Amino acid sequence: MQELLYLLVVIGIIVTVHELGHFLAARAMGIRVDVFSIGMGPRLIGYMRGRGWRLGPLPPQWLGQGATDYRLSLLPIGGYVRIAGMVEEDPESARSLPQPWEFRAKKPWQKAFVLSAGVLMNLITAVVLFAALALLKGGEEWQSTTIAYVVPNSAAEKLGLQAGDKVVSVDGAPVSTWNQLVERLLDPSVSGDSRIVEVERPAGRQRLSIPKATVLELLATQRTLDIFPAPSRVVLMAVDDLRPAGKAGLRAGDTLLSLEGEAITTAAQFIARMKDYRQREFLLRWKRGTDTLSARLRTDSDGKIGVQITTVYTGPRVSVRYNLWEALALGAESSARVVVGFFSAIEAILRGKLSVRESIGGPVQIARVAAEQARVGWEAFILFVAQLSAVLALINILPFPALDGGHLLIVALEALLRRELPVKVKLTIQQIGVALLMMLMVLVLWNDLRR
Repeated sequence: MQELLYLLVVIGIIVTVHELGHFLAARAMGIRVDVFSIGMGPRLIGYMRGRGWRLGPLPPQWLGQGATDYRLSLLPIGGYVRIAGMVEEDPESARSLPQPWEFRAKKPWQKAFVLSAGVLMNLITAVVLFAALALLKGGEEWQSTTIAYVVPNSAAEKLGLQAGDKVVSVDGAPVSTWNQLVERLLDPSVSGDSRIVEVERPAGRQRLSIPKATVLELLATQRTLDIFPAPSRVVLMAVDDLRPAGKAGLRAGDTLLSLEGEAITTAAQFIARMKDYRQREFLLRWKRGTDTLSARLRTDSDGKIGVQITTVYTGPRVSVRYNLWEALALGAESSARVVVGFFSAIEAILRGKLSVRESIGGPVQIARVAAEQARVGWEAFILFVAQLSAVLALINILPFPALDGGHLLIVALEALLRRELPVKVKLTIQQIGVALLMMLMVLVLWNDLRR
């Protein structure tokens, strides 16, 4: 029940903001909006200018007279706006010539603005939430330049970096924090023909010289370095009681120590080792409070043990406060990372590098994660809402019938043809899109239940 509540809260926030974007854009373009509803289904209560507040359904003749009905509906699963002249939503509007206040009468760029405004509002919401967290919580500078783990075949490994390296300088500029280290390694401006990275190793100080072309190629194709600071630890965020980890006695909050004697310092390292031990038995040691525990586990058929993990930096750190503009810049940067991650995940799925079953989640997965993040704290919950807002915006803009991206595609086609598509064609496209979406939702829900 608690998970359902959090699901409704998250979806309610994201969908209401999305529909508000469409509403504001339509009004700005001089388009009449007949209904703005929070929730779906039968009308419970609402307000209409000139009519006041009213319980229950409205007389049919009240709608379409120029005033918007701001209503609360029975089913708390999102919301919607009814925009005058959108044939897909109101086929009867196509029986008459387009009126100046209707969507049909507007120029293609105005239609495109109204259709994309929901997505833009969701992206703006993500930026604002990320920025708000930065303003309220501030940031941290990690006082370490020592590398705990380098992901195999990553950009960092190809640059010659190794676990245990302490980075002293990049292109002659000293680095004293992890933030500086990552920023300078990712800086595409390379002085001279190569990037010079000075590191301290057991054998002494060494200089890594990486050709400029190699640096730019790696940054363009991989975008991230995939390195982690020392000291770091792997903490369990959630444990499935019915899978190997839960049966072995692991709990949320435990810290992983070692796997078959190898110290575990990062989530990426642990995931890589799980692949090595797929359906093989291994010894796992972990810490709970002051106690050190251990058990022999075997992965399930998916090569997993049923845990959600995160890497936690445990070294010295310094708190940083941001002003409004710095926070907004961080919000935009965080949102951009979500966008890049979304399309990178799609690319990895298409190439067969990511499992569809483990990578795609639906309502059940959203409800579970939302509840888990709420238990962690309000900051984690807001972070989750911001990330999901950006992801759902990207999904909605895909050129798929019944989504905003599908409507945009029709507007673009009409602009090229310089005439409106027949109503039957639009409705057929809409119906096919809805049917496909319903089938997709059933598959996603089935995937959720299997997980």
